[in-house]
Amino acid sequence: MDKPNHTIFFPSQTLRIELMDGSAAEFKYAFALVSEARRTIAVFTEHCGHHVFPHYETKVFCDGAQVYTQSTHQGDWSSP
Repeated sequence: MDKPNHTIFFPSQTLRIELMDGSAAEFKYAFALVSEARRTIAVFTEHCGHHVFPHYETKVFCDGAQVYTQSTHQGDWSSP
């Protein structure tokens, strides 16, 4: 069987996820995909696999620059 003829290159950036409780996770050579519909943030890394985080009040930073913030209306837990 032939191997696929493509390669995935991961960016050389540092990705940081900050969760609503103050927890944070930081990955090198990673990118994130946000799904408002599924209320999740998927992180794909070059060496550490993939991870799925809740998007409620989550912030995503790439090389220190904030690139995504999920915010809800106060008291509205159903907001995407």
